[in-house]
Parts: sequence; C-alpha cells; structure tokens
Amino acid sequence: MTDFEMGVQKAQTDYDQHGYFATYPRLAIDILNKLFSNKASEISEFIDGYNSYKLNFDKD
Repeated sequence: MTDFEMGVQKAQTDYDQHGYFATYPRLAIDILNKLFSNKASEISEFIDGYNSYKLNFDKD
C-alpha cells in the first residue's frame, strides 16, 4: 500500500469513527522537504491522499 493510499484510508477511518477529518500541517511538511532534500516525502504523500479524500468526500 502506498503512502497516498494510507492517507485515503486514514481519512475514511477518521470520518467513519469520529464524524470529522483531521487537519495536517501541509505547509510545515513542504518546508521540511525543501530544507532536508525531500526526507519527509512519505508524509507529503500521506497528506495528499488524506486531503484528496476530504476534497472528494460526499456526505450524502
């Protein structure tokens, strides 16, 4: 399973269990990636997956 897919799965679980989505510090991770040669790229992919699910989520 990719980091992106894990992010999607976590978003689904968060909403199913809690009724809301978490907020992840995307800007901070982007800055870390720039400073440390993409050492946080897995986290970025996870956040991308999480946010992708949130943006495409339909409550109906």
